[in-house]
Amino acid sequence: MNPKTLDEYLRERRREERREELGELLQSIAESIKRIENGIHELEERIAALEAAVDGLAAEIRGARRREREPRRKTAYDFLVEQGFVSMSSLQGRVRNPRAIIDKLADRGAVIIEVENDVIAVEPGYYRRFLEKLSRISSYDEEKVAEQLGEQYKLFRALRDAGLVYFDQKERVWKLA
Repeated sequence: MNPKTLDEYLRERRREERREELGELLQSIAESIKRIENGIHELEERIAALEAAVDGLAAEIRGARRREREPRRKTAYDFLVEQGFVSMSSLQGRVRNPRAIIDKLADRGAVIIEVENDVIAVEPGYYRRFLEKLSRISSYDEEKVAEQLGEQYKLFRALRDAGLVYFDQKERVWKLA
């Protein structure tokens, strides 16, 4: 074996140090590339989620535009809310099965009042307001009752004609039978 000279030894040592530095540099580069790849993957997932959200919003906007063009048909309950009350006799001739409409209104929470030859469905808030107004009327005079009840006078007349509302002379108030 040949003994190594100091120069040869130092050169070998520098090569080893450079290899180690290059190895560390390559390791660092590999880690950076891995982080970049992970970042790209994460961005791809976010882009896919954003694309899905945009597609969903676009579909929602198309549906909203379609709904704007096609007005929603009013339901029986919509009419009840608008009018306050509806009787089965008033529905006859306008709908095929008035009883089914009354039953649907009852299912939605309408107050159902059965009278001799008819059934009346009343929107709950309208009925509550009607009872409050009626309890404050202390006059038997038909004109004063109509004046104080306003639009609710029609319901009053229907209930009075059916005998479900009467005037108590002693207490001077209208009562439900």
